[in-house]
Amino acid sequence: MRTSRFFVASIGMAFSIALCVSTSAVGGRADTLNVRAWIDGRSQLTLQGDTAQWSQFDFAAPGRLDCDTGSPIQPTYLGVAAWLPNWPDASTCENRFCNCSSDVFTGLVPSLPSASFTAVLHLVQVRNQCTIVEFPTAANGYRVVIEFDDNPWGGADWYEVVLEFHTSAPGLVVGAQGDPFLAGQPDGATSHSDTAPAQSPLLVPLIVSPCETVRFTNVTGSVSYGPANPFYGPDGGFSQASSADLGIAGYTMPVCCLLGVFLTDTTNSGPPPTALDFSTPASQDFVSLAPALHQTFFIGDGLRADGVTVQTFRVPPGATRLFLGVCDGYGWFNNVGSFQCTFEQIPCTAPIPCGQWSLAADFRVAPDQENPNRDACGNLGVWHFLGSDPATFPAHDPSMYTLLSDYFTDMFTVPGLETWQGTHVQAPSYPNLPSVAINNTGAHQSIIGIEWPAGVVNVHPLSDQLVIVGWRSPYTGRVSIIGGVQDLDNTCASSPDGIAWSIDRYDGVTNTTLASGAIPDGGAQDFRAGVGGASLVSLAVAEGDFLYFIVDPMSEFACDSTGLDIVIRPAESGAPFCFGDGLDTTHSSPCPCANFGAPGHGCGNSMNPDGGLLEANGTIGFDDVALTATGMPLSVACIFLQGDGLADSILNDGVRCVGGQLIRLRVRQNVFGTSSFPDAADTWTLSYRGGVTVGSGETRYYQAYYRNAAVTFCPSGVSNLTNGWTIVW
Repeated sequence: MRTSRFFVASIGMAFSIALCVSTSAVGGRADTLNVRAWIDGRSQLTLQGDTAQWSQFDFAAPGRLDCDTGSPIQPTYLGVAAWLPNWPDASTCENRFCNCSSDVFTGLVPSLPSASFTAVLHLVQVRNQCTIVEFPTAANGYRVVIEFDDNPWGGADWYEVVLEFHTSAPGLVVGAQGDPFLAGQPDGATSHSDTAPAQSPLLVPLIVSPCETVRFTNVTGSVSYGPANPFYGPDGGFSQASSADLGIAGYTMPVCCLLGVFLTDTTNSGPPPTALDFSTPASQDFVSLAPALHQTFFIGDGLRADGVTVQTFRVPPGATRLFLGVCDGYGWFNNVGSFQCTFEQIPCTAPIPCGQWSLAADFRVAPDQENPNRDACGNLGVWHFLGSDPATFPAHDPSMYTLLSDYFTDMFTVPGLETWQGTHVQAPSYPNLPSVAINNTGAHQSIIGIEWPAGVVNVHPLSDQLVIVGWRSPYTGRVSIIGGVQDLDNTCASSPDGIAWSIDRYDGVTNTTLASGAIPDGGAQDFRAGVGGASLVSLAVAEGDFLYFIVDPMSEFACDSTGLDIVIRPAESGAPFCFGDGLDTTHSSPCPCANFGAPGHGCGNSMNPDGGLLEANGTIGFDDVALTATGMPLSVACIFLQGDGLADSILNDGVRCVGGQLIRLRVRQNVFGTSSFPDAADTWTLSYRGGVTVGSGETRYYQAYYRNAAVTFCPSGVSNLTNGWTIVW
């Protein structure tokens, strides 16, 4: 079962968290503090006001393991500050088992409150344990003590946590006569027999920053849709529909429930988005919801059906205002009652990205299914499983995409074949279409002609609906996209036209197709082999941007079961370039023997027609980037090269793209065709060996050059090269 946890162990991960602001008076804003430290044994970090101090108990003090043997001392990162604590002398510079305290760091940003507040710890990277052992009280001066415990592991490891802290926010009062269709309208505007401002909904200004989330807690009160009618709590009563007006979407949801709508700072214009349907308990029991601008949405009591889990709502890009009202069908002017609630705005920190986002690995299955679906780091609302609007098919219009709202755990009567499905009903036990499903059985399944490997995501469009997987970026930076599509139902004679696919980027205003392609019945295609596929190697994204992976049925759709593989990786360790795949147009030299490699690789070699692949991991800012070359002959010599310029020339069996002043960083002997630099045995970093300073802005180019002397392969050559890698230091 794939479920995300708040315990995550992968370098460079972070939650998109920061709490919270009440906009009744736009006060009570809360914050988060990111803490990253090199931990060996057990240590405690005390945070109070704008100060921090370490206390050391077991093994080496934070950041100091092996410092007496020449290893560099690692700082403690407090937000953006890199702090090197001073420690009292001990038997070694490690301060082992000293039961002592460091000096005090001052200037913590953000500082902790000096009055009552709530503290919550979120684990980002933790090898063993990390907990709050002392919570803030008036008696202890509102300090927080976090214990980092790496026992009994050997050596040290990076620990990273996010401390969320916030004060209580003042409440909002939402009147029963708040007509959402009058949101943002000037005085005198009318809708559904109501008039602004008498029946205008409550305006809640938003603090605008990327990747915002809001939530509602302590929701109380009751509302009636007329003086002689029954009162209902915030979850409302019977199902009520209302039609769109003044650019605001209509809806179906429980009468008298608490609802909301996001707007920009301009008057509504243009057609309304698709109406959302919250008429069933399942449709109201979401973890996170991502409504569009001008799209009314259900809030209710702000809790899931368990009565405990607080629901979150993603603020759409461009939104500056939130309006709160109640559900009615017509004529809010005679409603009575009110709701009271605490409103919290949750702006994201500038998150360090996950190690990668994988559709198959991140897909949450029963009983933890959700749509939108969080990523493996706990960032909410990252994956969206969607269908398009039949009325606008085959247009790519993100404002008309809707979430697949029904979850089915045993399609084809096989438990573990789990799917998010649309509303087009097929035969019994078949999923409704469109659908996004995963084989969670742990075994290959062969069903009605579908060959479905374990762990593979299977998407299926409808004749007049695209099936779409959306990825909402939880950070700003560059990403690399790999993956592709494969027909899983290649024996079907009634659907010989295959499918078309595309990858779109939507920034909240403009939707742009980045890459596209098509496969016939029984076919498969790598994304990078499609039109525009080269752009997927390094792509700029901002927090809140969407990447939409779209499958179009072409003409026939009955047998369009399609394996969809998506892996998105941050390019914070640089970006690849100079591919020997025959697709890269950024250099002119071809592979000399038409020995083109796989997309993104170097030229093919005698042992591997895909060619050598150079990649990097780590984070430039932390100076822990390492190069890894794979796909080479098993045990030959490999040289890691650095250059400060570019080249474009054939060299033996490959293409050299690294030029200028060259440095041979390290010679390695391949082990099973793989080499890395630096590795655990090296005492210097990539930047140090290459003579470049982190933060300098200088660009360096890297390539791996390896021996390949097979006499029958590209006979004139005795060596080959991987693709290149570029880093802006």
